Amino acid sequence: YDGTESMPPEEVEANARLIVAAPELLGVLERAIRRLEIAHANGDSIMREWIVDARAALAKATGDQS
Repeated sequence: YDGTESMPPEEVEANARLIVAAPELLGVLERAIRRLEIAHANGDSIMREWIVDARAALAKATGDQS
């Protein structure tokens, strides 16, 4: 049993696409965080909130909940 028997085929396919894209999405998020940190360091204060949110999403994606 792989847990997909009760899922509609569209949902199974969507989940598979996310799994395939996950490494690229993770890399983009990591680069975005670095760019947000640079913008924040250069005085863009709105970036602080985005950095917090992006780091939380990254921690969730990598299992690093420390």
